[in-house]
Amino acid sequence: MTLWAGRFDAEPDAATFEFGRSFPFDRRLFEDDVTGSIAWAEALAAACALTPDEGAAIVAALDGLLADARADPRLVDGPDEDVHTFVERQLVSRIGEVGKKLHTGRSRNEQVSLDLRLYLRRRIPALQAGILALVGALADQAAHFLLAHVAAPRRDHRRFEDARREADALPLGSGAVAGTNYAIDVEALTARLGFSAVVRNSIDASADRDFVAAFLNACARVSV
Repeated sequence: MTLWAGRFDAEPDAATFEFGRSFPFDRRLFEDDVTGSIAWAEALAAACALTPDEGAAIVAALDGLLADARADPRLVDGPDEDVHTFVERQLVSRIGEVGKKLHTGRSRNEQVSLDLRLYLRRRIPALQAGILALVGALADQAAHFLLAHVAAPRRDHRRFEDARREADALPLGSGAVAGTNYAIDVEALTARLGFSAVVRNSIDASADRDFVAAFLNACARVSV
């Protein structure tokens, strides 16, 4: 079952569904999706969009899902369309229909943007550390030819730093393009998730995920 299935009265064509399915790729965002979802559930409860009991049940179930997946990474698998559907399916299987309330006031656009930003924030420092180690190893040789290969990784390090700064802004609260009607405390969410700022424009926050996704692909191809 997809998150958009309520709009249709039949299952999608199997070949078409498989063509658009991203779970084999975006499963790497699992921890980020759960982390963001926990913060969102807390924000919904603070805004009285969830009852205290509903918020607590959702958070506890997501905490349990994260712990189970860390203990056995093979859990993050299945026929789901994407990582967001997987997390919701697991949540509903654990606590029932109340799990579907997690999606209240939150669009897939901002959810994808948040997951990618969280992923980049934790992945880029590791890539930068590897680059610095390579630069140091080459510099230690003190050979003019090898030092020529230092210049490019140093530029890469700066580009990663630029991307990390760009990713360090909270998109939650942007909705599909024009915000949310719920009284979400985005400043509290910013602190909760460790961002340094809130995105300045909700439309841009929804649109820039294409750039972030492209950068994610670049990160995945770098082996350091």
